[in-house]
Amino acid sequence: MIKGIIFDLDGTLLNTIDDLNNSINDTFKYYGLKKRNTTKETMSQVGHGMKNFIEKCFPGKDEEYILKALNVFLDAYSKQYTKCTKPYEGINELIDFLIQNEYKVGVNSNKNHEYTKHLIEMHFPNIDINFVTGIKEGDKIKPDPSNVNKVIKKMGLNNKEVLYVGDSPTDLKTAANANLKFIAVSWGYRSKEILINNGARIIIDEPKQIIEYISQK
Repeated sequence: MIKGIIFDLDGTLLNTIDDLNNSINDTFKYYGLKKRNTTKETMSQVGHGMKNFIEKCFPGKDEEYILKALNVFLDAYSKQYTKCTKPYEGINELIDFLIQNEYKVGVNSNKNHEYTKHLIEMHFPNIDINFVTGIKEGDKIKPDPSNVNKVIKKMGLNNKEVLYVGDSPTDLKTAANANLKFIAVSWGYRSKEILINNGARIIIDEPKQIIEYISQK
């Protein structure tokens, strides 16, 4: 029986792509580069942590350059990460339903923990912040299951009682590594084709389908 649902953040609960895209383009400007990302390009590059994102945006650069560019990006993002970001259609209603029906709801993101926490407090104040985790210093990023297992422990549940929901192959691998049931969403940053090719068995097109799924479990 499903008693808890843990969500990925970017591309699953929140559409964060415009703020991410504007921030990386501000980073290119800082370096005097003419290069500019489209939202589609940024969408294909995110999902493996901020440092990995910067490495993809500045291919071939050494570690010192990458770390400097990461700091520039994070400074730009810290000033605008709430400007355009918003929940996907139907997400607020889903979260409200889950909490009203006494499901435990958590979030596991590769985004900086403070940003993750703030965005959840802004958009989903009824989610217990104790069940929310981003990346803190020393944490391993997804698909390592360490952080999601910490959330499950705080929920007081076992892995058989928890459903993981995400939009990427990284989320699918995270769920597999934590031995969790997994649902992929089609409205995020990866196409259905990519999800299917990476082994996703259940892909939904609307948040309300999660309610249909858990009602049968």
